[in-house]
Formats: sequence, C-alpha cells, structure tokens
Amino acid sequence: MLEERIIDDIYALAEKLDKGERLMPEEQDLFDDIQEDGEAYSMFCLFTAMMDMPELYAEETKKKRGFYRDREDIERHIAGEAEHADMNFR
Repeated sequence: MLEERIIDDIYALAEKLDKGERLMPEEQDLFDDIQEDGEAYSMFCLFTAMMDMPELYAEETKKKRGFYRDREDIERHIAGEAEHADMNFR
C-alpha cells in the first residue's frame, strides 16, 4: 500500500492534469516516477478515471453535483462505502 503522502501527491497531480493545467518541472518528475511504479500508476489511473465519472455518467451528475469528483467521494468508493459502489465499471 502506498503511503498517504504519496497518495496525496498522486491525487494533486491527477487533479491538476484533469483541469488541463501545465505541470511544473518537479511535478513532471513526479509524473515520470508514477509511470514507472505499477502501484502508483494504478492509483493515478483510478483517480483520473473517477474524476471523469461526471462525463461518463451524466445522468448521475444531475442527482449530485460533483459525483465522484471530490477526493472523499473517490476514497469512499475505493473503500466500498459509496452510494454507487456496486456499479460495475468494466
């Protein structure tokens, strides 16, 4: 399991990329490191996929603004506590 600090960094980077912001050199280095670490890259992909959920499930966003957009929502989903945790994402 990744350290909380690393997860925080991965989330911040995923959020920045999701917003289309340019990476600073140190952030680009972090992104390069993430891509080389399987567990970190899986976490990054999960965060970015979950951030895209509003676009993928537009109907759900009408019910709840920010559906799976906030870190707390993503972490609750990962823990299986989210309202929609039983959705099949395959």
